[in-house]
Amino acid sequence: MRSRRPAIILGAIVALLTFVIYLPSLRNGFVIWDDEITVLGNRHLRTLDWNMIRWALTDVSFSLWQPAAWISHAVDYALWGLNPLGHHLSSMLLHGLNTLLVVVVAVEVLDAAKGAGPHPAGEGARSSFGDREMLLAAGVTGFLFGLHPLHVESVEWITGRTDLVSAPFFLLSLAAYVRFIRDLDQRNGTPRLADALRNRYYLWSFVLFLLSLSAKPAVVVMPAVLLLLDWYPLGRLHERKNVRVALADKAPFLLAGLAVTVATIAAHASFGGLMPIGQASFGARLLVAGKAVAMYLAKTVFPVHLIPYYPLPGTVSLLSVEFGVPSLVVVAISAACIVLAARRPAFLVAWLFFLLLLLPVLGLIQGRSTYMADRYSYLPHLGPFLLIGIGAAVLWSRAAVKAAGRSALIAAAGAASVALIMLTVNQIGVWKDTIHLWSAVIGQEPERAPIAYNNRGLAFLTEGQFDRAIEDCSRAIALDPGYYLAYYNRGKAYAGKKQFDRALNDYARAVELKPQYADTYIARGQAFSLLGQFDRALADYTAALSLDPELFDARAGRGMVYLETGRFDQALADFDGAIALNPDYAAAYLYRGMLFRQLGKYDLAIEEYTRAIALSPGDAEPYNNRGVAYKHLGQLDMAIADYSQAINRNPGFALAYCNRGVAYGMLGHDAEALQDFDRAIAIAPEWSRAYRDRGDLFRRQGNTPRARKEYARACSLGDTAACTAARQ
Repeated sequence: MRSRRPAIILGAIVALLTFVIYLPSLRNGFVIWDDEITVLGNRHLRTLDWNMIRWALTDVSFSLWQPAAWISHAVDYALWGLNPLGHHLSSMLLHGLNTLLVVVVAVEVLDAAKGAGPHPAGEGARSSFGDREMLLAAGVTGFLFGLHPLHVESVEWITGRTDLVSAPFFLLSLAAYVRFIRDLDQRNGTPRLADALRNRYYLWSFVLFLLSLSAKPAVVVMPAVLLLLDWYPLGRLHERKNVRVALADKAPFLLAGLAVTVATIAAHASFGGLMPIGQASFGARLLVAGKAVAMYLAKTVFPVHLIPYYPLPGTVSLLSVEFGVPSLVVVAISAACIVLAARRPAFLVAWLFFLLLLLPVLGLIQGRSTYMADRYSYLPHLGPFLLIGIGAAVLWSRAAVKAAGRSALIAAAGAASVALIMLTVNQIGVWKDTIHLWSAVIGQEPERAPIAYNNRGLAFLTEGQFDRAIEDCSRAIALDPGYYLAYYNRGKAYAGKKQFDRALNDYARAVELKPQYADTYIARGQAFSLLGQFDRALADYTAALSLDPELFDARAGRGMVYLETGRFDQALADFDGAIALNPDYAAAYLYRGMLFRQLGKYDLAIEEYTRAIALSPGDAEPYNNRGVAYKHLGQLDMAIADYSQAINRNPGFALAYCNRGVAYGMLGHDAEALQDFDRAIAIAPEWSRAYRDRGDLFRRQGNTPRARKEYARACSLGDTAACTAARQ
């Protein structure tokens, strides 16, 4: 094809269709599966500047070097903040771009196959496989890529965006490499490596490969993929003299890939991600990999029962049906492709392309709790999908002379497309939120996925559904008694129910199982603080900081202990330290405001509360506290406005009602004050202060009997000041 314009237009149409089908994902949110760490809790993404880029270029906290992916998240934060709609929109746009590029690159590869040895569809199809058939093959490839249900995970899981960011650079690198070889053919030369380094297409291919690598280290197999293309369809390896040159121009790709591979392996080792030699034999790993490859193929053809988490099987044996049969299938397909290679090399190229891009994620080196993941098929699918596209184009060209054959083909393709789209839309719904996600996993793997119960329990915990959180975490513990995170989360749920004895037992077990997990010390420190055991709370916060001095929430929590025990200088130092570590941590400003208020520095307290409100406008407590500071300054109207804002954000905030009632009373608005005290008592009928405040109002009105009755009720609840007032 002389022009790529038809391919670009076709790709844009397929990409637009893909975007429309994915529109339901705009209703999806973040999920508790690393999103809470990579995006929601990642303060490095809050500014898109050189410091952020420097961090992205050096970070390996997820056992991966992925600066391009981090930068994409930072761009999203700059555009959308933490609105999940914007993050999902960006993923949809990236997937649409990738779909367009798949069509264009497919045309580039198919066009290169013209005259380069056997035709991809066989010798008999050469004469009938023209530009229209080429576009049809590329269109089918792009359609499958854009709308296959296995690709939903790469699009919907925000943390899994590495595939989406890496793919466009990978595809463009392939296209540039094909152009490089065709440029050589036009010059009729056999250049040395030095000549290749001066070729703009070669240089672009290499730079684009580096960018792809910076998003997903798994594309380190690119040199092998390019050699595969050299063999077919580019036909560079037919003559022995070209082999040395082809190997030489892969050297820069290989060296870059090796550097990233070494860094990735080192990162995995430092975080305990490498599988110990004695844990599983290499033969067992091969069997698990064989099963994974077979399952990817099976789910490509029949994309049903897809789940985000496929637990690693227990016992691995070649003699079992679970592993023996898939391994035989993989061997049989490989043998068949080798036999067909002389006449139809496209089969072997597509198969090897599929295997090569899966190779880094088959678990042969790194240890994982899963044996496969839908997202790992994103780029490997290019080989099989192009082969299917070629087959569809051949069938179309052969059915063209018979109207009935063409009609049947259209009907079959339409039915398959509708089924594929329906499955994709259904899979998008699985990622609606954390509870939908992990409920889907539990529905298919109720006995082998403790992580699903733990993460769903954490979602219930976040929503304040403590009983359901405890139930799920207990189930996770029953499946895996050594699961420290489940003990930690169940402890937090017990703490939410004020069952601190049970919470402390779970925290102690979590510390025993994972003493390096600092969050447990922080949670236990909070529990001890609420129980008034400040020495033990101080010890836990300090223990957390000894594990990680940059834990701003531990520093702020310790500051609160110092504040409660009257050590104001140490409290201020910790609050200042927390803010220095994370200037966006609203709680630290709230706590520092509480310190200033206690010191009688109300103007400074108001400044701190205002900063907390700006950072967390949905939080009721800073408004209430600022109202108290305004009251002490005599600015009662400002105080009432803030108390009202606190109540709007938390209609069950009894303290804010009492505070507003006191302010109304000071202004002489007794009816409004009484209404607020009544509301506070309805919310918290066992809270003595509300009765005492209501008693003060009645005393001020001269209603002594009613006042004494209120004081007596407050006294019965342990309020000593009310007891004294009742006797007066």
